[in-house]
Amino acid sequence: MEELNSKHVLGTITGSDFKVGNELFVSRDIPSHPDRSEYDVTRYLVYKGSLRQFRMKKCTVYPMNYGIREEGKMYIYRQIVELEIAGVGTLTVGGLYFSIYESVEDYKNGKEYKLHFKHYSLETLGNVLGVKFIQNSCSICYNNGRYDPKRFFWNGTSVDCRTVTDLMPFSYEVTKNGISFHGFEPENYLDGYPTKEACESANTIKVCCFDEPKKFSIRAYETFSRTFEVEAANHEAAVEKVRKELESFPFEEGDSDGLCFD
Repeated sequence: MEELNSKHVLGTITGSDFKVGNELFVSRDIPSHPDRSEYDVTRYLVYKGSLRQFRMKKCTVYPMNYGIREEGKMYIYRQIVELEIAGVGTLTVGGLYFSIYESVEDYKNGKEYKLHFKHYSLETLGNVLGVKFIQNSCSICYNNGRYDPKRFFWNGTSVDCRTVTDLMPFSYEVTKNGISFHGFEPENYLDGYPTKEACESANTIKVCCFDEPKKFSIRAYETFSRTFEVEAANHEAAVEKVRKELESFPFEEGDSDGLCFD
């Protein structure tokens, strides 16, 4: 018989309490959670020297490969359970590491109650729950027996698909009324785009071309004038081309009062 131990009791959970592994993915080892029928039912547990009535109010599940480890505690939890305990009040515990009884007589006889748990198939996790976990801010991609959250990045000419490894403290909460998803706004700090299409529509291909020569009309004149059509990068280069043209084909007549260009 396991009593509810204070080492599993959690205080206020903060962002620094989240611990993450080297990768982030939805897989078969996702924690299950107590079935909806188990909430708000009066049962018994042992805590601080008394057999106490309690009710399980809700269970928060962190479905990826990370969990909660409160400062000063040694355990990482992927289930956080809120209990209402007679003579104590509301208590938040990590996991369900204690014995449960349906009556005082069951406690006396050592007859423990086994909670009914809800399990999901991998297909459901990846294709249904997976999308809700991340509020449509990633694409869930199947890869060797697991579902990885992906974001899409523009590399200048095309889309790169990368597995998300940043900490994303999203969760789902279970009560007697069902499952709800909450607690995560990924667009506030995740780089990239949730889908390939969104990435492509928000970006354009960077194209680098040679500078096309510009066309200039240069009038060269002494007493008489001649107009030249040349291509050059700028006006100075255009004038230089005309000078070379005049060296090969100089003015044929007329008094010169200085060669000029317009």
